[in-house]
Amino acid sequence: MDKLLKSVLSFLFSVVAIDAVAQETCNASMVKSTPSSDFTFHGDGTATHNPSGLMWSRCAMGQNFSEGSCIGRGDYIPWGQALVAAESLDYAGYTDWRLPNAKELYSIVETSCWDPAINQSVFLNFQGQTYWTSTPHSEYPEEAWLLTFSFASLERGNKGTYNYVFTVREPN
Repeated sequence: MDKLLKSVLSFLFSVVAIDAVAQETCNASMVKSTPSSDFTFHGDGTATHNPSGLMWSRCAMGQNFSEGSCIGRGDYIPWGQALVAAESLDYAGYTDWRLPNAKELYSIVETSCWDPAINQSVFLNFQGQTYWTSTPHSEYPEEAWLLTFSFASLERGNKGTYNYVFTVREPN
């Protein structure tokens, strides 16, 4: 019994160790594609990406921004629901949020990092890996584009599958 218990504990320890290592990995010798200095932080859970002029929610839709952190679980929803929910979102005092298109969402990818390929100083308490875009697939009406942040890849996804959502707006 002792031997079995030691094996189980050893296995659990290795899983925890692997999970801890599985946090974002960055190549320090690469130039950052989305450094924190490219963003203006507004203190309300939003940040403006200065190169594009777009304002982003720093939390996944469904999370709340509190004391510099994102609290709770993000919404894990199908594409049609993501479109409607983003457009009806009231976040940080703004009501003109929307789902980003594929090009916009890809603009916040941090190419020097992977698993996830996102600046976690800007996008807080990052969860999940796949995020919807508003871009439908032109050849397959049942699919839309999503971004997998594990390795920064745009992929097709069935609109009925569940993914996370970042929201974006164009400040006036």
